Amino acid sequence: MASRIASTIVLILNLVLAYVAGVISIIGFFTRGTFADWGGTLAQWVAVLVGFALLVGLGNLIKVHFGRVIRREEGWYYSLIVVGSALVVLALGLIGGGPGTESVAWVFQWIYQPLGAAIFSLLAFFLTTALFRSLQLRSREAMIMLVIALIVVIGQAPFSAGSFLPDVKDWLLSYPALAGIRAIILGVSFGAIGLSIRVLLGFDRPYLE
Repeated sequence: MASRIASTIVLILNLVLAYVAGVISIIGFFTRGTFADWGGTLAQWVAVLVGFALLVGLGNLIKVHFGRVIRREEGWYYSLIVVGSALVVLALGLIGGGPGTESVAWVFQWIYQPLGAAIFSLLAFFLTTALFRSLQLRSREAMIMLVIALIVVIGQAPFSAGSFLPDVKDWLLSYPALAGIRAIILGVSFGAIGLSIRVLLGFDRPYLE
């Protein structure tokens, strides 16, 4: 009985805390003054909590991958690279005095960004392969998507300069693609608003999971 009462009290306190924090953040976003200052304070608290969450996540990552290295599981050398690179970047940041130091910036500029660009460049080939596979469905939509993708890819190539393909590519990216991106962003925004309302009303309780 006592445990049920305690769990009920904890649930009510969580609901009240979530509701008050959400209302203060919403009012502070659209107004100025006291609520705006409180909203800024809550945002700073969130930044601190996110920092601690990232630290806990880093510790868990090192624990999991270091265990794989010790047990010599399949692909353990990848785990060794992950742990080693994480510790090296962390040490550079701590020794240099923060994440904005020259050594950490060098790592991001000459290691992280080239790796990210290389992985992102592979996305075009994966998408093209998926489009060719979609032709097996023999649908009109797949054919249209394949033609548009080829126009965009060829239009960005240097050898297409002087032809009409770059202009067609720019028009596709500026109008149909941009309209689709804005529609997706609007849909995500309305979904986030709906989810926020459900959290404020207590229908969804992610903070209790």
